[in-house]
Amino acid sequence: MEKIRVIKKLIDTDKFYELISTKDGDSLKEITDLDLTNIKFQKKSDFCNLNFSGSLFDQAYLKYSRFYRCKLINASLKKTELSYSSLEDSDLNNSDFTEANLIGTNIQRCSLINTNFYNANLEKLDFNIALSNYHKLNIENINFEGAILRKANFRGYNNCLPKEYLDLSTCHFDNADLKGLVYDLKTIFPKGLNLEKRGAHLITAGISLENVDLSFTNLYKAELSGANLTGVNLTGTKISGANLTGANRFTSILF
Repeated sequence: MEKIRVIKKLIDTDKFYELISTKDGDSLKEITDLDLTNIKFQKKSDFCNLNFSGSLFDQAYLKYSRFYRCKLINASLKKTELSYSSLEDSDLNNSDFTEANLIGTNIQRCSLINTNFYNANLEKLDFNIALSNYHKLNIENINFEGAILRKANFRGYNNCLPKEYLDLSTCHFDNADLKGLVYDLKTIFPKGLNLEKRGAHLITAGISLENVDLSFTNLYKAELSGANLTGVNLTGTKISGANLTGANRFTSILF
């Protein structure tokens, strides 16, 4: 396969985008080891089946971009703007997202082994979506140290994989902001991690969540039967399909 090498100072971003953009297909296009530091694409980027392994995207502007079936192995994305982007079906092993902005980013069906999210903004990150479509997420030794994980959805139960767990036991959460993060009994965290003290909320049947702020979290198909939801703030919360049987959900809930 032909390898495309581009000298950074000669890149015209629109022309570069046209050069490397591909339509959905099975072949993997090799464009490894590029230096795209500080690059800013002029339009929404849509990359499919591209091997960016070893490339530099540090401080690049890639908001609303789509990386589908791409390889970003050993890629550097430090301080990269990736909010509301998609990294679906991509290999992010050993990639570095230090201080990157990943608010609202989709990592559905990604491989995340030794991925570094040190001090990254991962607010509202949805790992439950990542477990969808009969796929077991490939996770090991992720570094979430200092990361913002507010309102993130780390519920491990999935209808497609009822016997599986979201195993985060080898991951690192030192100094991470977990306020408002939701999880369930199918989520395995490292031993000694005090989730309640860090502001995370267990979502399970019969739980008391009185006066808890669950606004803008993802509780889609959550198990909350018999739960005490008095005074819970559900403003902007995704709660369709949730099991609320026997829950006092009509008592002072804020919408």
